[in-house]
Amino acid sequence: AAMAGALVVIALLFVPASGSLPALLAVSVALGFPLFGMQPLSQATIAKFSPPDHRGLSFGYTYLAIFGIGALGASITGAVLTYGSTQLLFVVLACFEAAALALGLFLVFRGE
Repeated sequence: AAMAGALVVIALLFVPASGSLPALLAVSVALGFPLFGMQPLSQATIAKFSPPDHRGLSFGYTYLAIFGIGALGASITGAVLTYGSTQLLFVVLACFEAAALALGLFLVFRGE
């Protein structure tokens, strides 16, 4: 949840940073750390909670969701940039991450 929250904040930092190249590069570097830090966390979570005989299938579904559903991002990005601005794009992307954060928090607190 903390990692998803960090991604929401960083996505919103792109809104003011999109006006200058140095600021955009700095925020892009800041995005890299939590974004690439999530992959080992998700892999460890899948390995811990999936039965050994279904682990490969669990990883397969995970990467299908990441790359299959994630491919819609290019279409959404293109539509937002066609009809909106760069700042609007980063707000829309932050909304998607905020929805993921809300879903993650719901799942965490539902289990307690």
